[in-house]
Amino acid sequence: ENGSSTRVSDRNYCKTVRNAEYVDNLTQLWKKHSTSDKRHSCISLFSGCGGFSLGASAAGFSVLGHVELEKTAREIYSLNLKNSECLGQDIQKVEIPDIKEKYIDQNIDVIIGGPPCQGFSLSGKRDSNDPRNRLFLNYLDILQTIKPKFAILENVEKLLSMKDPENNFMQNEIVSKFKETGYVVEFFRINAANYGVPQNRKRVLFIAVREDLNRSPSIP
Repeated sequence: ENGSSTRVSDRNYCKTVRNAEYVDNLTQLWKKHSTSDKRHSCISLFSGCGGFSLGASAAGFSVLGHVELEKTAREIYSLNLKNSECLGQDIQKVEIPDIKEKYIDQNIDVIIGGPPCQGFSLSGKRDSNDPRNRLFLNYLDILQTIKPKFAILENVEKLLSMKDPENNFMQNEIVSKFKETGYVVEFFRINAANYGVPQNRKRVLFIAVREDLNRSPSIP
């Protein structure tokens, strides 16, 4: 209007009941995260800006350290989880013996992480030769060294249909590598919408439990 060729249409917004529930859930999550009562310990790999770590913290895990490549994500992470130490940037260059030495007197309960999903997602090219598809091996190298009680590896659901350059399903290799590392592992398909998130976000969780604990992987 007023001679301008650009028009901005009116848009109406409202807070739905489910949206209000989600905001309340986030508030409660942050309160749990902010308490000092942390009975378990955790290391986060491919930590991003801290979403996975925030959930772990709210569940009672003290996130002692993290690894993240992107500078901006690390800066946001340090604001969200001030007591977590950056253990490195590029997981392929992390000195694993140094991490082991750092936590040699502490029993790390869990390692969590969501490797890059661009090679598996429909939003990406689903290129079987994408080198990021192999970064889960670096996750497993750290897992084998630290030997926590259990581990959680998260990714997009489409990983389950992805094949490697030799035409083998990636999921089978991931399961096999976990077993070689000394873990019982199962994967679970979930949709974050069923857990209070106002968005369909389908994911796969590989949950691994150390063999000597004689427990089966499970989710609530």
